[in-house]
Amino acid sequence: MRITLRARIRHPVKFEFYDDSNKVIGVLDSQEVREVNTINDEDRFKFAMVTDNLTACEDLFKCGYENLEKLPFYVPKEFMDTLGELVVAAHKKKIPFKPSQKMLRALYREAERLRAQLRIEGEDMPDILKYKEIFKLEEDPKMQDLKASSGAKIMAAMLQINGPFFDQFNEIAAANYGKINHSVKIHRIQGYARGLDEPSNWGCAVALEVLKKNKIDVFKLGIDEAVIKEIWLKSNKQDGEARFNALFKGA
Repeated sequence: MRITLRARIRHPVKFEFYDDSNKVIGVLDSQEVREVNTINDEDRFKFAMVTDNLTACEDLFKCGYENLEKLPFYVPKEFMDTLGELVVAAHKKKIPFKPSQKMLRALYREAERLRAQLRIEGEDMPDILKYKEIFKLEEDPKMQDLKASSGAKIMAAMLQINGPFFDQFNEIAAANYGKINHSVKIHRIQGYARGLDEPSNWGCAVALEVLKKNKIDVFKLGIDEAVIKEIWLKSNKQDGEARFNALFKGA
């Protein structure tokens, strides 16, 4: 399939889609997608992917088509074939299916998470993502869930400790969990507390022990006791229950 961008004076910018025989099969003009001629399943998939991509950019970024740049990437053939079948099946049943918009949002959110981590590391870059206000309208449900998760609450509580909690975290991680050269840094703990990512089970278990070491009652974090026990036991299976009671319920 061939795609041509038409930009003429006094006429709106539009895309025209041609099949292998050079016949026009579709037009995208001012967010209106029109199938001009019959489209086979293979071309329908390509047509749907491109038009969805273009309209998603228009909807999300409010930019003209003439300002777009192509970002090529590769996926396994099996996945591409499956995606094509889904697009065709969804079209037949009139089910909305817009994978490009989902991919754009996911890519943006990952970029925003990276920006937040770089800011924590001391990089001042407030204007790097100038489309930030768009995504405030529809915050990632996963991020909302992570902000309220048990892991986030545990990490947030540890950040409130007035003392060398990170040194204690490293000591307990190495001594009790064999994590000598782990990748959890302070900025990652801050990210966990903000819901930017999900901490590992062992990281939460270590944080719980840090809290206990600093005489903080882990059962007053707004987390169900059974959940705290489950988190800790996942990384402490051998004689876990007795050790849990001795550590967190003992004097």
